[in-house]
Amino acid sequence: IPVTLNTDNLTVSGTSLQREYALVQNQFDLSDDTLKAIAKNAVDGAFLSAEEKETLKKQIDREFSIWLHGQSKK
Repeated sequence: IPVTLNTDNLTVSGTSLQREYALVQNQFDLSDDTLKAIAKNAVDGAFLSAEEKETLKKQIDREFSIWLHGQSKK
């Protein structure tokens, strides 16, 4: 069963997708790689062409940790 993380509009839920990923990572002790896989599950479920999905997955590979942590992980 593919798992994804989602959130409502910030004004409705008072949270952000970035915050939700951080909360899940802390609560369940998930690695960045596991969270990347969850993000890619969302891409797989999107109504996009195969090419667009592949582009997004490459962007996740390049930028996910920076987005999640606010800086490059070393």
